[in-house]
Amino acid sequence: MKKEKYTLKQLKSMHDKAITDEDYDLLLDVSCKIKKFFPKNYLGYYSYIIAKTKNYKFWQDDGMIKELKDDLSNAVSFAKKDAAKKIEDEFNEYVNDCKEVENLEKVKKELTSKIFLNDLRSDSISFINQNITTFNSYNIKGKKIVNVYDFINGLFYVFCMIFNLVFKNYLLILTIPFGIFGLITIYSFLNMNFIKKDSLFFKRSSNKKLLDSAREKINTLKKEIDKTDEVINILKDRKVTIISRIPSCFQEQISDLIKDDEDKTSQSILEELKKNNISSFTYLINEKTDLKADEVIASLRPYSKEEDELSKIIDSKLIEIKNGQRRTLLMKEIKPFNYVMTIILMTISVLSFIVLIKNLYEINFISFIIALVTGIISMLIYNINTGKHSSLNDTFNDNLLSTVFNASLMYDLVYFSITGRLVFTYAFLEIPIIFILIFIGFVMLVSLMKYNYLLKKLRK
Repeated sequence: MKKEKYTLKQLKSMHDKAITDEDYDLLLDVSCKIKKFFPKNYLGYYSYIIAKTKNYKFWQDDGMIKELKDDLSNAVSFAKKDAAKKIEDEFNEYVNDCKEVENLEKVKKELTSKIFLNDLRSDSISFINQNITTFNSYNIKGKKIVNVYDFINGLFYVFCMIFNLVFKNYLLILTIPFGIFGLITIYSFLNMNFIKKDSLFFKRSSNKKLLDSAREKINTLKKEIDKTDEVINILKDRKVTIISRIPSCFQEQISDLIKDDEDKTSQSILEELKKNNISSFTYLINEKTDLKADEVIASLRPYSKEEDELSKIIDSKLIEIKNGQRRTLLMKEIKPFNYVMTIILMTISVLSFIVLIKNLYEINFISFIIALVTGIISMLIYNINTGKHSSLNDTFNDNLLSTVFNASLMYDLVYFSITGRLVFTYAFLEIPIIFILIFIGFVMLVSLMKYNYLLKKLRK
């Protein structure tokens, strides 16, 4: 096979055409031929650099730049003095531009790291606040009596049972079991607050230290957040400055580095950590930040459930309360639709009340007034902490059920004591439906306020 051979003139002509057409694949081929056939001609090495960097318009990483330095050294050695200086100056300027891209990558990783750490600290503050709220709301401090609303509800059911035993009728199938439940609730309340020696009361000094320690953790985290916020602002300014120094021809190639997506990336990393997807979390930490996964996990330990003293107390002394807290952490946000439904249901209640007033002769007035007051009290004292609160609809349904049940039960008991008779369909169908229509809007409004208050309290 005949060996391919080119003259220097031919290769220079091909070189000039490739430069004019910006055909860098051809230029790379030509430069390799010049290097092969004319190893002491600078043009082969210089055009190889131009081809690889696309005339200094294509960013290359540090590894490629190191490879090109050998070609630069040969190009400078074989070129005339003026040409050598120009080649070296051009290359050095290009290297500086490429270093700016590396600087941008470092700043972006550092910026993402700082934002992630602040997100992590904010999450830790939320966790500690939730523990403090739980600790306080269940009287672990010993400063207030807890579950008073449940105690009142228990008294109500006991009263209904006693009342029904005086005026006996088939409602005993309801009032006796609910009366027993009321007695249990009353005993639980007394036991929790007064009978047990500690009765959720730990020594105030010890509890004060625990709370002070938790609040100190929060203050420390807030100070760290403030300090890091200052660094974040500096890094953001630095990022803008670096981008301004990078040639525009690089920017399409490094568009991911230019994006302001550090907050979004931080949230993605945090989500993987919360889901306990350690492999994904480790990958993202290594790729997107300058942090190490094991160091991040170690920094979480002082704020983890295993290390937090409040969590230990809640876990050991209030198992049922902890389960309630877990449900609370899953509380859904209130949506505009919920407000619209509140208005619609309030309208139904008001209209139903107006219709009822005009047809008041169909019900017993005294029974209705007592039942109405019972329903209002039941609606207002609904204990959302121990009741359902994973969503507003759950709270509303639970509150409406207890309100209507209590009001209907009281109406039926009083009605029987006055008239001495009670029709099943009247007691269990007509009366509950009337109270549903009357209370549905007001229960929704009260449930909305209670739910919103609890949501805000837990997410301070």
